[in-house]
Amino acid sequence: MKKIIFILFSLLLTISSCKNKKTADTITSEEIEESDSNKYNKIFSKIEDVLKENNVPSLSIGIVNNGNHIYKSFGVTNRNSSIKVDEKSVYQIASLSKMMTGIIANNSILEGKINLNEPITKYLSDKLSKKAIERLSEVKISDLLYHTSGLPRDPIYREARENGAVKFDSVKGITYMSEEDLIQELNEVSLENIAGNKYEYSNLGYSVLGYILELVNNKDFEQLVEEYISNKYELKYTFVNPTQYKNKIVTSYKDDGDRTIEQKKFNFGKQTSASGIYSNVEDLTLLMELQIKSFRSQAKNSLVPASFSNKAYTRRQKENIAYGFGLFRFSQNKDWTFYQHDGDADGFSSDYYFSPEKNIGLVFLSSSGGNWFGPLANEIFFEIVNDIK
Repeated sequence: MKKIIFILFSLLLTISSCKNKKTADTITSEEIEESDSNKYNKIFSKIEDVLKENNVPSLSIGIVNNGNHIYKSFGVTNRNSSIKVDEKSVYQIASLSKMMTGIIANNSILEGKINLNEPITKYLSDKLSKKAIERLSEVKISDLLYHTSGLPRDPIYREARENGAVKFDSVKGITYMSEEDLIQELNEVSLENIAGNKYEYSNLGYSVLGYILELVNNKDFEQLVEEYISNKYELKYTFVNPTQYKNKIVTSYKDDGDRTIEQKKFNFGKQTSASGIYSNVEDLTLLMELQIKSFRSQAKNSLVPASFSNKAYTRRQKENIAYGFGLFRFSQNKDWTFYQHDGDADGFSSDYYFSPEKNIGLVFLSSSGGNWFGPLANEIFFEIVNDIK
């Protein structure tokens, strides 16, 4: 089939070759088949229509297709700026942070620092009251990773933040949940379900997991992200502190009707492991490529979750869904599966799909989410799988 140089059909579309040493054998190209270029343009046109309809200020996507990395961005970094977003523009990835926490946790398991089957109280015994240790003694590390801990979805301090009780610092932003806050939360919290019995999504659970990872590694979470994510996989714009690369961070907007109210930047403190990491589509697409390769080769490394819980279907009422290490696993049929996680916080929205068998993935990042976001990402992923693959 006749091929054309990809840049000729769209100045806004770029294909990037993987530069990471760990992807040296990845298929890369500056060309794309002509028939596929038309299909991509139809997808981009559909996205643009949805963004206009919902008055969304910006969106950036990254696509992995058989080793090719394809980027496309829409909109500007701030409504008062003419600077356009691109693949290097940074967004808060919200609950997609759980996937990165899962990678760090998997790394700590492989290094023998934590054990899936051990109770969390083993790691927190000198931090909690005797009553809390007794109350939480059945919660295991695996329960935090699987969302089967019985812990509530959110800590009480989230309500305090949303009610304006947490002070805003013009330099650091809003620091949400200190170590003292988290310990107090655990000393007072009551389990909503018996540990290990039922899947219930819990931001608090992943906050506790992040704190345990800090303790066993003797490093704060910002250092863990830097060591085990950013530096290890050469992700330049993946970080925790919102003052870092602050000029690269896209302004987020409240996901209301007109999307014109700017949101303040948050430093999530001890909730960073659940919701507070920043990244861009270039970094996430590179990480996704590494994950796909690891899954396809069945490599035993920190990018491949040690295990999943099949209890995740209790939430979405489907038996083909499992959860573990910050990823949902969907079994489509005997031939292929895909992995996914999304996020929504402080105006930002993220979505992340990849299928090892199909060798395809999609990263979706927006500065103002809402009900339009998840369905569109899902639709685009399956269009790439069914129409372009």
